[in-house]
Amino acid sequence: MTLRVRLLGNLVVERDGEPVQVRGCRLRSLVAMLALAGGTAVPADTLIDRLWEGPLPENPRGSLHSCVARLRRTLGPKAVRADGRSYALTIEPAQVDVLEMLARFDAAGSEGTADVRRRSLAEGLRMWSEPFDGEYVEWLRREEAPRLLERYLGAVEAWTDLDLAAADPAPVCAMLPDLIARYPLRESLAARLMTAFLASGRRAEALATYDRLRRTLADELGVLPGDAVQQAYAAALDAEHPELERRTASGVPRQLPADLPRFVGRAALLRGIHWRADAGGGAVVLHGQAGIGKTSLAVHWANQERDRFTDGQVFVNLAGYDAGGPLDANDALAELLCGFGLPQQDLPASLDARSALWRTVTAERRLLILLDNARGPAQIRPLLPGGTSSFALITSRCRCDGLAASNGIPQLLVDPLGTIESLHLLQSAIRRRAMVPDGQLLRLSELCGGLPLALVLAAIWIGRQAGTTRELRPEPTMFDLLESSEDPATDLRAVLSGSYQALDEDSARVFRALVDPVDVSLSCLTAETGLSRPVVLRSLRRLGDLHLVLEPRPGRFALPGLVGAFAAELPCDPSVVRSTLPQASPSLPLR
Repeated sequence: MTLRVRLLGNLVVERDGEPVQVRGCRLRSLVAMLALAGGTAVPADTLIDRLWEGPLPENPRGSLHSCVARLRRTLGPKAVRADGRSYALTIEPAQVDVLEMLARFDAAGSEGTADVRRRSLAEGLRMWSEPFDGEYVEWLRREEAPRLLERYLGAVEAWTDLDLAAADPAPVCAMLPDLIARYPLRESLAARLMTAFLASGRRAEALATYDRLRRTLADELGVLPGDAVQQAYAAALDAEHPELERRTASGVPRQLPADLPRFVGRAALLRGIHWRADAGGGAVVLHGQAGIGKTSLAVHWANQERDRFTDGQVFVNLAGYDAGGPLDANDALAELLCGFGLPQQDLPASLDARSALWRTVTAERRLLILLDNARGPAQIRPLLPGGTSSFALITSRCRCDGLAASNGIPQLLVDPLGTIESLHLLQSAIRRRAMVPDGQLLRLSELCGGLPLALVLAAIWIGRQAGTTRELRPEPTMFDLLESSEDPATDLRAVLSGSYQALDEDSARVFRALVDPVDVSLSCLTAETGLSRPVVLRSLRRLGDLHLVLEPRPGRFALPGLVGAFAAELPCDPSVVRSTLPQASPSLPLR
């Protein structure tokens, strides 16, 4: 007796060349499980677990024995062998179509000429049809079907690689579009089809393939295409501008701002940045409130470590909270690419195209990329470098949880300076320190709340006075003493107003309601603002993301010292607030 079993497509069982009908979900599944073993024994317990997922029959082994008996009556008494603990189908692997197909795939992976490997793959691929069509238990559909599909698609990709290597893209262009339509999330297929289209001179179709995949991934998974697709996309763009690669090879950008003459503390944060850079490429976000010294920290670390990044260091002020609004990501990409010698007129127009080109330019380089004063993840994500050799150091007033979630980028919180660090900064910044008693320096550092920008401005002011701090007190008039009239970027009031301007109306209303010098409960905020509890909670989260609110005790909320003084200046009418607040100009490394 000779059995043959076909599992690809409809189940077909032949005994001595004649078809045999196998009916019933569990009996068909038993044939499939035994056939996939290729004549080797399958333990009875394994068969029971797979045939009866969920509640088992009262006598599982008895039920399995009944199924085997039915199968023997259908196929013949010698069709199934048993030893009391396991069962095996009387069949050879070559008599099971799935195993025969896998054997062809395996043969193509062994040594041999490209023609022999291509022929083995083609023979296996011609056998393919979706397995387990019809009634089968869930285990086969959940476990075996995806495994076989992965082997099939892997063989397709191996076959296309051989054709592309042989400069024969036509078969790939003919086969892959239908497959991509059936498996639209399979990025590796799209990358190969784009490569084949480019090799055939069909650049527009390559770009269209990328666009469809990008939209599908965004809609279904909320992610961008991976590196292989992005590289194929960049190649499609370069096909229109072949001179770009030559131009980007020249020149090493050195764009870092100069390090500050006074930098104190931050040892733990410097170690944290260093550790993440040593981990091999990637990025890190430094976040904290306005004036906390994020840019100073980033510029200081970057200048210390710039020699590690032999292909250059680039700097972009993203103007996330400046008066003119954030720098558009497309314009930021233009700045970055032009820094590598690419003429503006040669750059692609769309954001996706520029981002892909930027990843291509950075993929093989060891760069330090300082993205300063970012508004949020949507502005940052297109600017992230390609490859694993570059390192992006990002500063933002806002938490960037979206980058942590979708890109795995860690965040480091920049806290206010401690008392000792604040005193050290003041002492280094005040020219006539001998005229200022230590007690007054301590009071001055407390009034500035550990904000480096406030400390430096206070030091500049005190240096112009007779050495007294009597006029400095935590009231709104304090901002008049800590302003820099010739430069709004270092005017503390204007800097804080940039964060306030980024708030929506509800968050701004909650912010103004927090001006009380004591911490406030959620119920008080709800009553004060007239907003619903969920809206107040959402607004508090937004304020927290921008580091404009503290929660000193569970359920109690307050503004940080200088932020509270800023809030006390605000008029009650939000329309007045929006039109009269001082505006901040582009940021400097003091931020």
